[in-house]
Order: sequence, then structure tokens, then C-alpha cells
Amino acid sequence: MEYQFTHKSTAEALYNAFQAEPFYLAITKARNNQQESEKEALTKYFDFSIQEAKKYGNYSTLDNPLVGASLWHQPRTDEIYEQQAREKKAFLKNHFGAESLAVYKKIAHGMETMEETVIEDHYWYLSILAVAKEYQGQGFGRQLLAPVLAEADRLNTPTFLETFTEVNLIFYEKLGYEVALEYVEPVLNKTCWVLVRQPT
Repeated sequence: MEYQFTHKSTAEALYNAFQAEPFYLAITKARNNQQESEKEALTKYFDFSIQEAKKYGNYSTLDNPLVGASLWHQPRTDEIYEQQAREKKAFLKNHFGAESLAVYKKIAHGMETMEETVIEDHYWYLSILAVAKEYQGQGFGRQLLAPVLAEADRLNTPTFLETFTEVNLIFYEKLGYEVALEYVEPVLNKTCWVLVRQPT
């Protein structure tokens, strides 16, 4: 089944930012089609993630789509949650294969189980924040987050995110996030930090 791109330029920017991230590498390394490049596979994944955020949360980008984007998921009913999960699993099975889907499900289930201790159902979830490498250090990350954080503050809503990259903690702490949980994710054998920002 051929994948139909809707935001390819921005998806490539996300790949540029995340190509060494262990979570995404684990999924792509398990894919069926090894003739397809890692870049091609992950660009599809990020394009799908953009569509998912537009449908179930919030998608923020800047005038230049090559800079990057922030992708958010917002609270859903159980029915909508199950629908979103079905769509994600169908995408992974169709475009990556059963083994990638199994790796994704194992990591995602473990992370959700750990995070239940610190995350409540009404929190907004920052699924992805990515700025392409050539645009990093210029304030674009803050710009990509600002509209949604302002809306979360207006609605008195906490937000949260995960990161496997320790250097990211400084950036997020400057925006008001605090580490709520730190643990080693067993599939990746990498430390995962869960950060929460209370509204201001």
C-alpha cells in the first residue's frame, strides 16, 4: 500500500531532528521493508503523526515548514482513544510490518503503565517537538510551543511530555516543566524522563 503524504516537508524536518532518537530507531529497525531507507520510513511515520495531531489534538508549525513542528494530543473519550489507537496500529502494520507494531506496542504500553502514577487523564500531551538541526538554537522551539502553552494556561490545564535526551531537560525546565518521573525503559534500555508543566 503506497503512503500518501500530506505534510512531507515538515515530516522531513522532524526526521532531521529525530533521526537518532532511540524510540524511532527501534521501530524502524524492526520494519519489514529493509529496502526502504530509514529516512523514507520515518518520514512516513512523522507525516502520519502530523495528521494524527491535527485530528486528535493540535499541530503547530511556523511560516517555514522546514523549521519543524509541535504535535499535541488532547483528552479523548474512550471511544475516540480506541479509534486513534486502531488507526496508529493499522498504519504501523501496513507500512512497517507486524514486528515494528509489536515493538511499538510493547514500548508504548510500558510507558503508559509507568506514567499512570504521575499523569492524569485531563493533561495535554506534547507528543513531538522537533526543530531541524540547522534551525536549532534560534528560539524556534519556544515559538512552536507558545500558542498551545498559552491556551493551556488560559484553560488551567497541565501538560506533559517524555524525553530520552537529558540535555532537553534544561530547555523544558525554562518553560516551566518539572521532572515528575525518571525510569529506565526496558525495551530500549534508555532513561526516560517524564516532565509536567502546571498552568501559570
